[in-house]
Amino acid sequence: MTKTSNSESNKERKALNMPQVMEAIDKMTVKEKFDTMNYLWSSLSESDNGAPPEWHRRELAETEKRVDPGRNWGHTLNYAAANYIGP
Repeated sequence: MTKTSNSESNKERKALNMPQVMEAIDKMTVKEKFDTMNYLWSSLSESDNGAPPEWHRRELAETEKRVDPGRNWGHTLNYAAANYIGP
């Protein structure tokens, strides 16, 4: 396998358009989708400033207002892992 430079890899990634990306996502298993989300979050956190855009901050603040502070989120995460990600 030939190693490509970062600029070549970025060019290949930019060549994909949203319909192609969405089609690829539709074909993924649930585990592959979770892995892809993890990759996206990691990629976003490594971006230039690492901060979410302002519109996302507002959405997060609104979501936090609706969250039940007494809910056991550990159970929810364990359920998702067991039922959607697998062992």
